[in-house]
Amino acid sequence: MKTKKRSITTSGERYILCPLFRAHGATEIMCEGAVPETNSCIRFRNSAEKEWHRKTYCECKYKKCEQYLSVIHWQWPEE
Repeated sequence: MKTKKRSITTSGERYILCPLFRAHGATEIMCEGAVPETNSCIRFRNSAEKEWHRKTYCECKYKKCEQYLSVIHWQWPEE
């Protein structure tokens, strides 16, 4: 069985404001993960949903994004 290679890129990110954004593909957005030194991949059912999320959250209201809120919630100050 042949696996389809996914294309994830950082192109077209000039409008991205979210500091957690790492890359994106046709139906995926890769962000910094809640676990240190990891990334988290959000997969959407289609490219329209992914584009809506990117334009709404990654480019504008990232502080209201569930991924951002999760990462911020689990980051503790250095002891």
